[in-house]
Amino acid sequence: MNESAFFDATTVDEISASLQDLTASYSQIVVLTDNHTNTLVLPLLKDYLPATFFTLTVPAGESSKTIEQAQELWKAMFDNKIDRGALLINVGGGVVSDIGGFLAATYKRGIDVINIPTSLLAMVDAAVGGKNGINWQDQKNQLGTIRCPKAIFTVSQFLDTLSFRELRAGYAEMLKHGLISSEDEWEHLQTIVPTESASFSIETIQHNRAVKRRLVQGDREDRRERQFLNFGHTMGHAIEAHFVGTDTPLLHGEAVALGLILEIMLSHLVADLSFEIMMEAVRFIASKFQLEDLPTYEVLEHYLHSDKKKQNGKQKMVLLNAIGEPAIVTVQSDSIKEALRFYQQLKDNKC
Repeated sequence: MNESAFFDATTVDEISASLQDLTASYSQIVVLTDNHTNTLVLPLLKDYLPATFFTLTVPAGESSKTIEQAQELWKAMFDNKIDRGALLINVGGGVVSDIGGFLAATYKRGIDVINIPTSLLAMVDAAVGGKNGINWQDQKNQLGTIRCPKAIFTVSQFLDTLSFRELRAGYAEMLKHGLISSEDEWEHLQTIVPTESASFSIETIQHNRAVKRRLVQGDREDRRERQFLNFGHTMGHAIEAHFVGTDTPLLHGEAVALGLILEIMLSHLVADLSFEIMMEAVRFIASKFQLEDLPTYEVLEHYLHSDKKKQNGKQKMVLLNAIGEPAIVTVQSDSIKEALRFYQQLKDNKC
């Protein structure tokens, strides 16, 4: 499995020649967008794509990552006689790269795909590494493949299309990279907090993305150290799945931020993270994200049951022995319940 080619730029014009060269040899071009990127981003790319291309659009948001949506996309591609020499271009955030990668990996046993991430979360995480897939019923990312895209075009100009909420959600994944990487990276990230008027440079994105690239290169099939990238996601996915069915669904990064807080707490309760570092880290994250009312352990257990790291009935999580020292640890239900109580104390400003 070859690594993707990376093309990074501040503006669309800077990637135009590379995008034109890469797309020129394919029999057909299919562009997958969501209803937001179809309006805000695709017009910026049209002049640099072949004159004729076929566009597919899905609704924005996690609700599009379903087998029913995948079937609609497959049908549209068959109805339009898309062949095996085609290229699929994903233009969007994590949802688009997830379902688009799955679509490309399965259509006629696989066609080439490139990602053009348009959210901060996708630029530093979701569009990189080749993981793709869909949800099954109410469980996150249960069906999919690992298949690297041919190329990833990252353009910081696209961040201008994001709301502050979306930008902050991507920042949660950046924080995750810092926590599993090194004390220096964690401390650096605390100095570059996004604001309503300030985004991130392409150099900052490249620097943070390098954490994931390094782990993926050493473990493309997600059997060893690549699993460290799941820090914050075991609890985060359970929280995200719970809120999907409510009137206030969370963005993926918002749920990850809450998952980071809980798993940092568990890192002290179960692993070797010191109390002082735990409190410093959770207070910082809590100051940047809204602390939601979480359901009970019994509710979250339903979603934890299908976590992909669970083995032989034992709940495995990525926890920290120290900043930059992640490890996969078995976690008992009593410890999760204690972390949830601790979280509530943090939310109530009692710790």
